[in-house]
Amino acid sequence: MAIDERDLADFAERVADLGPIRYKRMFGGAGFWFDGKMFACYAEGSFMLRADDENAPKFATYGIGPWVPGIIPSRVGKNITMPYYAIPDDVMGDDGLLLQWCREAIDAADRAERAKLAKKRK
Repeated sequence: MAIDERDLADFAERVADLGPIRYKRMFGGAGFWFDGKMFACYAEGSFMLRADDENAPKFATYGIGPWVPGIIPSRVGKNITMPYYAIPDDVMGDDGLLLQWCREAIDAADRAERAKLAKKRK
């Protein structure tokens, strides 16, 4: 599902209190970056946030699991699971909650980056 440029800009404006947010279109959707790390995306009709073991349980309380892209089959015939979770409607409808959840997504992106760097050093 294509998204209008205005919807992408609106999302970026709603979370602008976080600091400088950059977004760009990619793979039929869009990615949102803060401090060089992607913390949110728009894909397959939904805005999604980055999650890991620390913030994924919040999504689970809504029955939301990780994103499984419909277009990227893995080598073994199973779908690839991505660390992005659809933003619940009540969170999207409340700017304060959205900012809080985005901060947690940024923290998850930071943890992933640190883990990636630590793994490279070994």
